[in-house]
Formats: sequence, C-alpha cells, structure tokens
Amino acid sequence: MNKRNLVLGLEAGLGGGTLSILEDGRQVDFVEGAGGVSKSEDLLGQLSRLLERNNLNKREIGRIVISDEPGSLTGIRIGLASAKGLSDALGIEVQ
Repeated sequence: MNKRNLVLGLEAGLGGGTLSILEDGRQVDFVEGAGGVSKSEDLLGQLSRLLERNNLNKREIGRIVISDEPGSLTGIRIGLASAKGLSDALGIEVQ
C-alpha cells in the first residue's frame, strides 16, 4: 500500500491525550482519550477507532509526531513508547 502524506500526531502528557490524523498539513480528524482511563490501556484502541472511522489503514501513515512537553512524565513516556513501537512495526519516522 502506498503511503500518503499522512501524519499521526500523538499527545499523551495531558489529560486523556489526543491523537490526530493530518494530511498535507491539515487536520483530518482527531480523538481525545478518556481522562479516567490509563493512556496505556486506551491509546492503541483509540488509534484503531480513529483510523477505522476515516477508512484508513495504519500502513498509510508516513510519519508520527509526538509532543514531549508539557505534561506528566508517565504520560509522555507512554506516548514515546507507543510511538516507538508503531515506528518500528510500520517502518516509519518519529519526530
């Protein structure tokens, strides 16, 4: 499958976190995580629902960008670990 110019934006340091899909610099869609649920439990499920809702395949993502501040250290570490895992699995760049 050819990679489009899709970017996954991941913010996990604040509240329930946010995932965004961007294409050509414009936000396509986003989802906010539930504040009362651990990001480690919620993040990948939210990503699956976001991709499904937009008829996208994870292999269409060309890059992942992640916020590294402000926020809780635990949330940021969960976000970084998730981004690293996705990057390794999909063979894409993380910024």
